[in-house]
Amino acid sequence: MWVRKKMEEIKKEKEGFKPSLSAPTVVFICTLIAIIVPKVTGISRSIYNSKPVGLIDLLPMIPKILAIALGLFGLTYLVQFIRKKNFLVEKTTTVICDECNMKKTDNGINTCECGGSFVNIDKMKWVEEDSKKENK
Repeated sequence: MWVRKKMEEIKKEKEGFKPSLSAPTVVFICTLIAIIVPKVTGISRSIYNSKPVGLIDLLPMIPKILAIALGLFGLTYLVQFIRKKNFLVEKTTTVICDECNMKKTDNGINTCECGGSFVNIDKMKWVEEDSKKENK
């Protein structure tokens, strides 16, 4: 049966949080593409750069480009660590009634037909009937 997690359990989960590398990796790759592609193709022509840069001419710029991309990678990772939430992860929309254990997708109605209230599944845990009796 489903029971609410204790505050200590929720805090322990947050302390054990490990940021995902997926969002920082996406930021890193997109940064590289956003900097290199316009330079090579000449899409972003300005007063100072009227023609595309060849790949050989791009070599001296690589340390600066990597520094920018790695900086954004680190910043994204740091923000995830500080917020204790991963980017690019779907939010859980499943809620469970704390009385009758009925599951449903969250639709904004927080009161169950049985009189209980719906709680996000992240704040609940599954325990067997016997262990619930032992915990009380």
